[in-house]
Amino acid sequence: MGLFKGLVSLVTSALGGAAGSRHSGEDLFDTPLSEAADAFLTACNTEFNAKQQRFVERWLADGKGYEVDFARGQLRVIRESGPPILFHAVLVGSHDRDRGNWEWAWNNPNADASVALPKSALAGIGEEFNLKYLLSGFVPVPMEAFPWYLCGIALKATGGLGAHVATEGDMEYYLLVKDLAEVAV
Repeated sequence: MGLFKGLVSLVTSALGGAAGSRHSGEDLFDTPLSEAADAFLTACNTEFNAKQQRFVERWLADGKGYEVDFARGQLRVIRESGPPILFHAVLVGSHDRDRGNWEWAWNNPNADASVALPKSALAGIGEEFNLKYLLSGFVPVPMEAFPWYLCGIALKATGGLGAHVATEGDMEYYLLVKDLAEVAV
């Protein structure tokens, strides 16, 4: 059994109808992964982990805070040892920890479409590998790392430097950091 076939089995058994989510989840995770899907998801995980490690070490290691401009699609990292850094970013989705669900940015009427990851970015992958959770606006979150897993798929599909999470209360907003906009001097 491949890495992600095991994850899908774990997710399917953990769901049992996530409380408060807009989708029972069972039908989003009930299809066994093909070998091709497992290989693709393993490649997503490998690439995400490598890029995320480089991103954190290079740009976030001395970060002391951040600001997100959702209207402009920008992440500003305030650093201890230097000027702030501004990145272009795309909103991937949000995780409501209280309700235990994920909402893709493309499904959120409050997310500006110009800075939201479009459904089309993942729809082909969802259809090709029968990953229904890439096509549903709301997805139950069966484990803490699941939003990062979804960011890994988005990163593989669209490119970028890494991912960042912005929090506000019980909400987590996951950003795909696309590229460096500027370093203030």
